[in-house]
Amino acid sequence: MKDSRSASQILFGFLPEQTVDVKGGIWKVAKWHANQIVDIDAEALRRALISAASPWEAAGLDGNFVKALRSGVDVRVHSLDRDRGVTVEAFPKKWRCKSENCGRLHDSPTAPCACKTRSRHGQLPFVLFHDACGEIREPYYPACPQHGQVRMRLPGTANPTEIKLSCPVCDRPLTSAFLFTKCKCGLSGSRAKGELMEFNVHRAAAVYTPRDVVLINPASKAQARRLADAGGDRAALTWIAEGMAAEWVDRMEGGEALAIRREFERLGLPADRIAAAMTAAGVQEKQVREVDCPPLVAERARTEAGQVALATSEARLTIGDLEARAPASLSARYGTKYPAALATAKLERVDMIDRFPILTGHYGWTRGGQEPGQARLRVFKDKSAFVVYGDLGATEALLFRLAPTAVRDWLAARGHRIADADGSRPAYEAILDAMGPDPLLSPVAQDVTMLVHSISHRVVRHAAFFAGIDRNALSELIFPTTLCFVMYAVPRGGFVLGGLQAMFENDLHDLLERVVHDESRCALDPGCAANPKGAACAVCLHLGEPSCRMYNTALDRRAMFGQSGYFRI
Repeated sequence: MKDSRSASQILFGFLPEQTVDVKGGIWKVAKWHANQIVDIDAEALRRALISAASPWEAAGLDGNFVKALRSGVDVRVHSLDRDRGVTVEAFPKKWRCKSENCGRLHDSPTAPCACKTRSRHGQLPFVLFHDACGEIREPYYPACPQHGQVRMRLPGTANPTEIKLSCPVCDRPLTSAFLFTKCKCGLSGSRAKGELMEFNVHRAAAVYTPRDVVLINPASKAQARRLADAGGDRAALTWIAEGMAAEWVDRMEGGEALAIRREFERLGLPADRIAAAMTAAGVQEKQVREVDCPPLVAERARTEAGQVALATSEARLTIGDLEARAPASLSARYGTKYPAALATAKLERVDMIDRFPILTGHYGWTRGGQEPGQARLRVFKDKSAFVVYGDLGATEALLFRLAPTAVRDWLAARGHRIADADGSRPAYEAILDAMGPDPLLSPVAQDVTMLVHSISHRVVRHAAFFAGIDRNALSELIFPTTLCFVMYAVPRGGFVLGGLQAMFENDLHDLLERVVHDESRCALDPGCAANPKGAACAVCLHLGEPSCRMYNTALDRRAMFGQSGYFRI
């Protein structure tokens, strides 16, 4: 059997060991026919995977994946071979007679049935899985020992205990052994079943949850080298702290001189000749003032800042650029309306990136609990390396950065102890310092993440209208320790619609006004507003799973619109 799907559908819905619905049947993906992507920043990918898998490492459920990554085990990125696609196999291999008064089970869809029906049998959608090891299995339905047949009566409810097995000949009740199947691994899972396998329909989210990684990967390694020459992630964090005012990291005061020195060093020139050459060229070397914050916070912030820097390394269009090149008829829009809208939304800046280099991939899956760290992480691998199934693309994006002074005031209003600060950089350093020694355990870091993430979702939901792009075709990346988030159009076969650029040039002020002043209540209030995990649901703030990398967690409308909400104080 052959069928066709788009590459993006396969990337998100036809991963190894995943069950799928194709042409009226149920199948399991047996093999991805792939090509290896070579031009990847391997170290950046390794860091991204370590960060993504950290909840499973903390819970002891990563199977030493993170430890292996830290030890240097190779990671490869495989893209889909579009000519060969994927290979699937029928799973589970059990069919039920569709005759209303029959319900016999068979091992093939065309097996002759004793009821003489001529119609094709329906494939049963049920599977067994175990969250402790990731095993998936076909349920066993015992047949009558005398007549060798079994009949299944489906209750029409979601309760599997109401499924009844019996002999269609003698009406003898048969045991529902599939509800009490022990997994061969011998491990006890985190869910109520323990060492027993769970029975569910194959498309349930608990049966297979892909685990993804998104990485900003510049099309040319020259961009990564350019960042390294300018001082790397440390310098990138300084650039962020300075409000991204310089054109790029290597255009900061001190950054350009450092980049020139690194280029001379690469040519093998001795130190004295480098110094003489720079003096002759009139280049003054100045030390870049690094951001001062706790070590673990600095490590995370530098990594995120490096990603933001790489995202903007090829093309960044600022509102100032729009104003500088605009005709007189548009000067009021870019010089007055846009800055006023940014101030209303308490944003420091919004920039356009027309070539946003993105790697979207999946490194593994879980069965059972969907929250990170709840169930055993199973990772993709070949004979000698871990594998990420993904795709490289370049698309358009908008970069948003919250105003550090406003975030500092918001944190103080929420009762956090945070130093007074006057100005953008001092406020930003006060925020990082307030996160304490460990950002993973920091209430301040959690609140900042929730704020950045909630605003990102609200922006995406409103931007879909102004950009003329389906909401599910917009995705986000958040960088909480830099106070930044990126909204980008999902790459589709190399085609970029241009909707985000049109919105940036024409409707950004209207978008931001909507984000701040449009309806902030939810149709499901007061229930949604009273949710202790955060006032957020599919009606008011959630995005589709491919769009949200955090699975719609760390969201709360009250962070924006409550009594001490970001847009209200």
